Amino acid sequence: MNLLHNKIGLFVPCYMDLLYPDNTLKTLKFLEHLNLNINFLYDQTCCGQPFFNSGETDKGITYMEKFISILDSYDYIITLAGSCTSMIKNHYLDFINDSSIHNLLKNKVYEFTEFLYDIYKIHKSKLNFVNHKKIGILYSCHGLRELELAKSQELNLKQIPDKVREIINKIQGIEIVDIDFWDECCGFGGTFSYYENDLSVKIGKDLLNKFIDKNIYHIIGYDLSCLTHLKTIANYNKKVVNFYYIGEFLYDSLTFINE
Repeated sequence: MNLLHNKIGLFVPCYMDLLYPDNTLKTLKFLEHLNLNINFLYDQTCCGQPFFNSGETDKGITYMEKFISILDSYDYIITLAGSCTSMIKNHYLDFINDSSIHNLLKNKVYEFTEFLYDIYKIHKSKLNFVNHKKIGILYSCHGLRELELAKSQELNLKQIPDKVREIINKIQGIEIVDIDFWDECCGFGGTFSYYENDLSVKIGKDLLNKFIDKNIYHIIGYDLSCLTHLKTIANYNKKVVNFYYIGEFLYDSLTFINE
């Protein structure tokens, strides 16, 4: 698909904007390297998910209405988190009766890897990537089960491509190692990790150990919130594990030669 003349908005989750500006910048540079017309959404600070999840519906709707107001200004909006994308594409619908807005959200808003696979079709491109690492993939729940970025084990009857793996497989020299029960939750969940702290940490520690038991010390994901949860547990337990947002990892793997 020729996207040269499409105007594309880049929605950066609030926590990523505040805590991971370098990861965000690398992801932006990667998208620009694809010759996409990327516009950073400076005025959009949050999708409202923390408020909806905490029962502060009125506050959540304020952010939702702000997001909806920009839809007509862009051909696509790329969101750098599976959970935020699912909030926008799936859960906004609970508060909107206008079917035309439903269609705009469905056809314009895409999670980063979802956009690369479904719209840009990067898995069929001639881009050059090289990175010699043994890595594991953290499949966060929203992207896995609500956006269907890959096929979780309970979906036996559906044919769903593993979009995340196919994108990473574009990188020459990479070795992807699977862990047991790879589609389990990491235990983050925002408000859940606050109110059920002990359980959240236990779930995260169990998942982290599944990677370490396979000698995986480089973990890639599409939700920096989930990556941060495991990173915090790893640091607390003095485990040396490297965590990468997928956009950052792809940028670092580019060879920057003429395709």
